[in-house]
Amino acid sequence: MDNQSMFRQSSVLLCLGLMMANLYFLAPVQGKQSFQAGVIAQELHLNHQVTQLGVFSSCKVVNAIKQDLERSACMLYSKSDNTWQLDSFGAICEVHCTNLSHNKKAEPLVIFNRISTAK
Repeated sequence: MDNQSMFRQSSVLLCLGLMMANLYFLAPVQGKQSFQAGVIAQELHLNHQVTQLGVFSSCKVVNAIKQDLERSACMLYSKSDNTWQLDSFGAICEVHCTNLSHNKKAEPLVIFNRISTAK
């Protein structure tokens, strides 16, 4: 084996190692940040509210009024049975949910905690 092929093999292994290290360190960041937001909100005694939204194909937070700009949080997640839950810490969170019918048409939008934008 000559030096050039040995160098190529080492470079490929180094690149693969760096990619694996990035995946290892980047994956837990989101979970850590949302957990940290929840802990900070609880420590500051921000109002914590749990809202069971129901069964939907998809839901998303579209607007929020926050009590504290840095520490208030809206956490939206789906359980294994497509039941959606909203956890809010010191915030009013507007959520839009939809269902898809059997022929892939979106059913009417369901809105939770509508925030009026009119002045």
